[in-house]
Amino acid sequence: MKIPAPPKGRAGKEVSSKSPRPSTAETEGPEESTEGREPSHLTSVRHWSTPDYTRIAIGLEREVQFEAQRIENPERIFFDLLNTNLTSSLLGKTFDVDDGLLTKIRVAQFQPGKSRIVLEVADGSDYRTSVLTDPPRLIIDIAVRTLRARRRCREPP
Repeated sequence: MKIPAPPKGRAGKEVSSKSPRPSTAETEGPEESTEGREPSHLTSVRHWSTPDYTRIAIGLEREVQFEAQRIENPERIFFDLLNTNLTSSLLGKTFDVDDGLLTKIRVAQFQPGKSRIVLEVADGSDYRTSVLTDPPRLIIDIAVRTLRARRRCREPP
């Protein structure tokens, strides 16, 4: 099943690697404040590798807002999931992937109420995010930039 990419240019759906300010995920319908709510738990981290991309699925109890930023030397992308706590089985967990696009996934409780996912990625990689609601999860796809550009050229208008 192919997950449609979020529309570009809308705050919160995707943060470019050159964006100095991280943005926050949008939810459908009226905007809800996370203040005063019990933190959601980050329940799982799963990943799949294909020849074209690597997919990471972050399982959650309910939808959350997140911020993302890319850092160079070494290349990595981090996601701060706001108003979340890790389940005890994920505290300090590291997943070795080494598939050519993604080297490692690290999970940590960055601050109380803020979980952090760090993806160690290959140079020249790009990423897309999408938020799915049933069950709630954050989907992150890592792909090579040139591959995406090639695909756009081949797709009919």
